[in-house]
Amino acid sequence: MHFRSSSEINSRKLYTLMNVYVAAPDHPIHQEPEPLSEVTRVKYRGIAVADTARERPVLTVQLLDKQPRLTVSTIEDKRQALLAGLGVATMPYPMVEKDIAEGRLRVVSPESTSEIDIIMAWRRDSMGEAKSWCLREIPKLFSGK
Repeated sequence: MHFRSSSEINSRKLYTLMNVYVAAPDHPIHQEPEPLSEVTRVKYRGIAVADTARERPVLTVQLLDKQPRLTVSTIEDKRQALLAGLGVATMPYPMVEKDIAEGRLRVVSPESTSEIDIIMAWRRDSMGEAKSWCLREIPKLFSGK
């Protein structure tokens, strides 16, 4: 997904996050030949976090239209469902790095690894002290990433 600044909205990249496609080590998807086709991927349940947008259309990312899915409430619930072998999913690498290293999860398909930019965005109108402080201080929290 790409976010573009406009005359009303400005944005700033904070850092880049790597995502990996993972499943439990004994999940049958690991027996499939790579690269995985859509026909293959649609056979396995995808795990997704429910979209909580209220004023925008529902957004679905990394799931195929006919793919069965398990929808959970939080990203941690998604991780727990993966650990329980309930499906496959794309996860932020920092959240599953230890699980992969310790053999609780396995990367399904290295070519499915992707990166996304984490940004902050704000309205250009009415620049108060609080917004100025946030724009100055929030990037400092992520300067080491």
